[in-house]
Amino acid sequence: MITTAQITCQPLAGSYKEFVFNGPSSAEQWTWVKFEDEMYNETFGQFPGAPVVVSLSAHNDMFYVLTDSFLFEVNRDDLGKYTCYDFWDIGSTLKNVTFTPTGIAIFSNDYHIFTTNGTFESKQQIPTPLELDMIQFQGWQENSLLIHAEVFIEGRPMLLLLDATTFTISKYN
Repeated sequence: MITTAQITCQPLAGSYKEFVFNGPSSAEQWTWVKFEDEMYNETFGQFPGAPVVVSLSAHNDMFYVLTDSFLFEVNRDDLGKYTCYDFWDIGSTLKNVTFTPTGIAIFSNDYHIFTTNGTFESKQQIPTPLELDMIQFQGWQENSLLIHAEVFIEGRPMLLLLDATTFTISKYN
């Protein structure tokens, strides 16, 4: 089972076990991710698209690799079991992915924040207090996700908190 995953540079060819994750189209850039399992064995994954973020939780059977073109949902027990979501097919470019402390995945594009009940295909939008633009996850403070965004059209910056227990979003004072 994969216990850690981090974006890295391309390894020296033949030095490690490598796995290529295919997408529906070719990409000019590639993202390399180093995986480590519970026995400290290292494997490298090659994903189409420029790197954005990798998110993994010990409380979830899936982890996510987000590139500038695709979202990969990968099974922690078997790297060969993965789904590639093309941004054209899902209707928007994803910008952020993280896990709550209890292992629930949270995603965003520039305008909306989503959570899932299982896999990405079961995503549900989380209501926000205002229409937002340029959403950026800033990190966790205990059970709250700090989010920076701009108020849509006005371009005014706003800090928000997403409560991971109630999945409500409020303005950060």
